[in-house]
Amino acid sequence: MVTRRCTQRQFLLRPDPETNNNFIYCLAEAAARFEIVVLLPSVLSNHHHTVVYDRHGRIVEFVEHLHKMLAKCQNALRGRWENMFSNSAAFSKSTPARFSLTHEAIEPSTSGRVRVPRIPPLSANQPRRGSQSQQINPGAVLSSTNWFRCGSPSDLERLVSEVHPGSSLSFCFDRHFAEHRGESALVPARELLAATEDALVGILAPDGFHIEMTLPDEADVRELFAEISPDARVFVGVYPGGDNDGFDAVTLVVPDLDGVVRPHPY
Repeated sequence: MVTRRCTQRQFLLRPDPETNNNFIYCLAEAAARFEIVVLLPSVLSNHHHTVVYDRHGRIVEFVEHLHKMLAKCQNALRGRWENMFSNSAAFSKSTPARFSLTHEAIEPSTSGRVRVPRIPPLSANQPRRGSQSQQINPGAVLSSTNWFRCGSPSDLERLVSEVHPGSSLSFCFDRHFAEHRGESALVPARELLAATEDALVGILAPDGFHIEMTLPDEADVRELFAEISPDARVFVGVYPGGDNDGFDAVTLVVPDLDGVVRPHPY
């Protein structure tokens, strides 16, 4: 699994058509160049996780090239000149495929809060530099899980504009997560992380609506709380399954553009 975080946790990968296209192109080009099999990418506003299969031992070259080209594209898009990614090394590790795929499909999450895996419409033939094209499975190329805090009817109306056709939408109620302020969340976060691999830590964005959620390890927790604001609203809890019992959670699939509800891939 390969992951990289944006410098200072800035939202330099926040989704828009240009960013989606840049990531897809850079990932496909790097994978084709170094013969890497891409299994499951997941892109959030300030970091990405990508599960790959390195058949030929070229993961180091792949990681360097992917992040170099993506940084150039995003800096050009945002009008930036400084480093785009954190100075910490790109994290690459070998993990059981089942855990990695589960981790990517559910990252990130939370309370009273809504997860929305979104898969934008993609062409089956993604462009590649040169005359050839790279064959990619559209359903596996780019997906993201987005989390929101809905505390009022107006938030639900706002949520409508964020949901893409065909999304899986889960409403997970407040008892799933405990809310803390700033560094007071550090101890419960570490205790939960020691108890389960499904521990989640999320920070409410300044807009009071979006939540930047992560499935952290100990290093992530240290980095997160080293920079956290004392007034930050932090949610700590265990990843909730896609329950649909009407009590712990409600899960539904949004119809596609043609009005048909189809099974969601995750």
